[in-house]
This record gives sequence, C-alpha cells and structure tokens, in this order.
Amino acid sequence: MNYFKTLNGAIHEVENYTQQKGYKILFPDHFWVEHLYPGNTSKYSFPIKILKTGNIAKKWIHFQIYRMDSGSYELNYYLN
Repeated sequence: MNYFKTLNGAIHEVENYTQQKGYKILFPDHFWVEHLYPGNTSKYSFPIKILKTGNIAKKWIHFQIYRMDSGSYELNYYLN
C-alpha cells in the first residue's frame, strides 16, 4: 500500500513499478482517470508488453486507487 497527495502521483507510481519490472502498460488511447470523491475507489486492469521484445506479455497490471477522507490517495497494485 502506498499513499499519495495527488491522483497523478499514484498513476505515475504504477507506471514506474511496471517499467522497473521490464514492462510497459498498454493504456487505451481514450484512457483518463476519473475524478474520485472521498470514500470512493476506482479499479483498473491493463495488458502490458515486454520492453525488451515489444511483445505483449501474458500478464496484466491491476491497480486500485482509493480516495481517503483526508484527500490523499491510497494505491494498491500488482502484476499477474
């Protein structure tokens, strides 16, 4: 679990984690993160590709972002 002051900070953490593992997230062209109100959670799942070969991996990145009452964001993520 990680905590962030901004929603963009949470998304960048997921991107950085995925790149450190040797993958790139295949976000759809029309992807945007919806505004989260306190107490709400958004869940996302995206396919990934292998950076070295450019091939699509058999794994996906899954993450959820929860906006706490304090205004901060809680991030949970994993590859499978």
